[in-house]
Amino acid sequence: MSHTTTRQDLPRLVDQVRALLWLQFYATMAGLLGVLLLGGLAADSPVGHDIEDWVVTAMFMLVALAVPLWLGSRLWGRGWSWVYLMVALTELGAVAAVVFFVRSGVAFSIGGVIYLGLIAWVLFDLTRGEVRRFFF
Repeated sequence: MSHTTTRQDLPRLVDQVRALLWLQFYATMAGLLGVLLLGGLAADSPVGHDIEDWVVTAMFMLVALAVPLWLGSRLWGRGWSWVYLMVALTELGAVAAVVFFVRSGVAFSIGGVIYLGLIAWVLFDLTRGEVRRFFF
């Protein structure tokens, strides 16, 4: 006896945003891993104490982004309006995190450009009528 579950078919743009949120979550976790590696490598260097505050702040910012991204991507298809608002605020927080990393002197690499593109794509899709009608 096989067990199958049925999943609600989401509108195209709503499902696209859900997939982008998952991708952004995994990119955030990769950034967290990078910060952890950077903090571990710099801990034994002469500038280790100077970078310690930056690593703690960066880790806090990335975890603070990862949790609502995970929650938003899990609950996105349910159509709850508070999830839409949480995702919108999280995307604005992601813009602030990118500004923090650029201003702190971390190289703006291709990963940062891709992450900024993900943010812009999600924010653009959040303003589309099909997505707003699904939630409100």
